[in-house]
Amino acid sequence: MAGHLLVVGEALVEIMRPRRGLALNVPGPFEGPFPSGAPAIAADAAARSGVDVTLIAAVGNDPFGRLLVTRLSAGGVNTAGVRIVNDAVTGVAFVAYDQAGQREFVFHVANAAPSGLRPSDLGSAPESATWIHVSGSSLALSDNLAATVLTAVERVLAAGGSVSFDPNLRAGSAGATVVLPGAERLLEVATLVLPSVGELQALGTSAVALARRGVLVCETDGSNGARLYQGGSTTLIPGIETQEIDPTGAGDVFSGTFLAVFMATADPLRAAHAANAAAAAHVMTMGPMTPLASNFSPPAIGEE
Repeated sequence: MAGHLLVVGEALVEIMRPRRGLALNVPGPFEGPFPSGAPAIAADAAARSGVDVTLIAAVGNDPFGRLLVTRLSAGGVNTAGVRIVNDAVTGVAFVAYDQAGQREFVFHVANAAPSGLRPSDLGSAPESATWIHVSGSSLALSDNLAATVLTAVERVLAAGGSVSFDPNLRAGSAGATVVLPGAERLLEVATLVLPSVGELQALGTSAVALARRGVLVCETDGSNGARLYQGGSTTLIPGIETQEIDPTGAGDVFSGTFLAVFMATADPLRAAHAANAAAAAHVMTMGPMTPLASNFSPPAIGEE
């Protein structure tokens, strides 16, 4: 099976509070920058799971942008489609957790490089893709980004490819909208949908309803694991007990790993178990994109 995976969306850096209970509206310490962006995390996880992945994104010509390109390339992602923008900075997300583990975001993306991504940046990549993976975060962050992603989807479909969709709703996140432009179309055409619990209900449908239409659905539920819906059957994928340090990006790691294993094996149950294990391992480290080996060295500030 296998094939080539295309991911189109935002690559940004994340700057995080180091512990729970430190809100973003008060002075305090931060950690980072960490390579991030839901599509970029998914692309990295898929590439490290062994499939060919191309990421189409835009970053600034700055230290954060160089950090992202270096880290993604080291993970095996084809970054030839990552445009370096000279007149805009790399997108940044500030993240904090409250004591209950709920996240608060402030995104600096709307006027940064990711929002400048446009259909002309796609080149011929959609026609070469077997699959395209879409994160709802890309639809919510800016109109330009959403339009580019949706253009890529239609071109992949026209060329005979398939669509994977993670709704990735972020209600209440500063700088992001709750309504996802194009979500209805994506739910109509997706072969694979990878929601978190509650997201499909927020979009007016359900895993059962999608599965009855022939869509493969794997719904994640954090430490409780996941549920795989195929036709009229539901399979529970039990959670894996682990020491959680930072769950940011775990859903994107799940999506990228599931899709990669499914592309390689056509076995959704095997893909679900692999994705569950990858997400469980991911939460044991700080930062939304799992670090590589210690020999990974991002460029120094100011280095060209």
